[in-house]
Amino acid sequence: HIAEWLPIYYPPIHLDSVIFPLSLFIFLFTISGFWKKLKPHEYLILALLLFAGIKYKRLFTLFFIIGTPYLALAIDDFAAFAKIQTKKIKIATIILTIFILSVIAQAFLNINPGNSTGYPYEAAKFLKSANLPNGNFLNPYGWGGYLIWQNPEIPVFIDGRGPQLKINPKTTILQEENQFYSNDTAVIQEKLDHYNIGFVLTQKPIDKQHNFIDRFFWQMKGATTKTVEQHKNNLDNYLLSSPNWSLVYEDDISRVYFRQQ
Repeated sequence: HIAEWLPIYYPPIHLDSVIFPLSLFIFLFTISGFWKKLKPHEYLILALLLFAGIKYKRLFTLFFIIGTPYLALAIDDFAAFAKIQTKKIKIATIILTIFILSVIAQAFLNINPGNSTGYPYEAAKFLKSANLPNGNFLNPYGWGGYLIWQNPEIPVFIDGRGPQLKINPKTTILQEENQFYSNDTAVIQEKLDHYNIGFVLTQKPIDKQHNFIDRFFWQMKGATTKTVEQHKNNLDNYLLSSPNWSLVYEDDISRVYFRQQ
């Protein structure tokens, strides 16, 4: 599955990733007086965007952008709302406070670097400072965009902008990237040589702890879920056993290999 096209309720759920849209949704609908001013087509547009944002994570940003002017109008209308809705104002104030705190919390979680975010912060720092070997860079699909942000000087093999880009009439770049994780070591070696790969970043399979929602709402069995598909270990196994490759860096979520020169 491509992460950004999954719904926000796709398990396992990271609670920090849903608190912001949930609080925004509650806040907007709490300002009941403002919604009476909307026209039918505005209701329809916002409802469709909200549905798309919940259904596909990456489209929630679009809902937020389109909804920001309405949020501004709702805040502007808040003073008048407070004067005539004395009983509801306390509830609205509490929800507004939750909204503000969730924005701050979300900003903190995004600013805080480190591997706890699920992205290879430490490995990216290593690559930036290392004396890189000749050849091209192979990276996991899910980390491509992050690596472009952290190390724009190192061209990535693949990122989220064009997984369906065709490299020939029958094969997409995402399908080609999957060949690096083949069960056949000869295929892995052929692909590494064909693309002149000189250094590789791999993602280690980590046990993601199931939270309350995962266990009781989604009925997920067991205490953990692997964050990386089992077949992705094939590339690591090949590189670790090959005399042509050296493991030069490892942390809790990633490994870096250099081809022997």
